Amino acid sequence: MREIKFRGKELKTGKWVYGFFCIDGDGAYIINDTSEGIRGDCINVDRDTVGQYTGLDDKNDNEIFEGDILKFGLIKDNFVEVVFGETGFNSEETFNCIGFYLTNHNEYGMGFNWLKWQQNISWEVVGNIHDDPELLKKDKEQTT
Repeated sequence: MREIKFRGKELKTGKWVYGFFCIDGDGAYIINDTSEGIRGDCINVDRDTVGQYTGLDDKNDNEIFEGDILKFGLIKDNFVEVVFGETGFNSEETFNCIGFYLTNHNEYGMGFNWLKWQQNISWEVVGNIHDDPELLKKDKEQTT
């Protein structure tokens, strides 16, 4: 079974914090878990930075979260973003799925569900859309 956890950037320090996610009015909070299994601190985070753990790790055993930027090991400087939402593709029929998927921001504009299907491929977390947005811009510039 997949571990359910979230991360978000703390409003006070800008540091990443990990744990359970909750919303209270206009506030967004990460409740970090403790080694004793009891509720830890309730930390106010920037709601726009909150992302869920996919349940998968990259080739270096780093956890992969929504909002991460992954490098696809078989193609030089090809970066994709981990997204949660609805995606689909057309063949003879249209298939729509909801879940984690990968998308790039270049002219080819792919959206695909390879994250789960291709676990054996050399995905590597190289950043995230909040701290390293230039990686996706660099990828777009290289393909145009």
